[in-house]
Amino acid sequence: MDKEIAAYYNTGILQEIAKRYGIHPRQLKLLRQQIDLIFTCSNGGEDSVFKVAHSSKQTSDKIFSEVHWLDHLQKNNVNIAFPLLSENGKLMEVVKAGDTYFTVVKYSKAEGRQVTFRDWNDSFFEELGRLTGSLHTATKSYVPERGIVLRDDCVVADSERVRKNNAAGSELIDAMDKLLQK
Repeated sequence: MDKEIAAYYNTGILQEIAKRYGIHPRQLKLLRQQIDLIFTCSNGGEDSVFKVAHSSKQTSDKIFSEVHWLDHLQKNNVNIAFPLLSENGKLMEVVKAGDTYFTVVKYSKAEGRQVTFRDWNDSFFEELGRLTGSLHTATKSYVPERGIVLRDDCVVADSERVRKNNAAGSELIDAMDKLLQK
């Protein structure tokens, strides 16, 4: 576990998360601990996944923008793993930990399995195209609520990778710069 997370994470945090989502702490099974803590949970036949992010890694406003976007996609019938409400009716919960905090989001568990190259066939790519189309359609109607922090961190990371692999002044770099200026 990351040192900054380990300094604040304890059984009290886990108990508070469980309380806010109406489950027992023993139902949360740690799946992964890298940047975020990822737990799986099975409760009354419902399987879910919890993302627990420490404020040193991701702020709650950035996570809320992600959750708001996913909630919009789900409400527009895009087949995704979507955020589920806490017992307090919230899409995410913030759990204080000293002078820091953890942001918690409960997601529906996606059905299926990891895709491999053996899955690549016409029907796979047709389904991928349908999903991409539904994402695109939902994007057209998305309007961030007041106070939503727009996420550019993925775009900036991709732009840095593109710059590293392409010469300055190339058409790709010029087009990317125009998009980033919007």
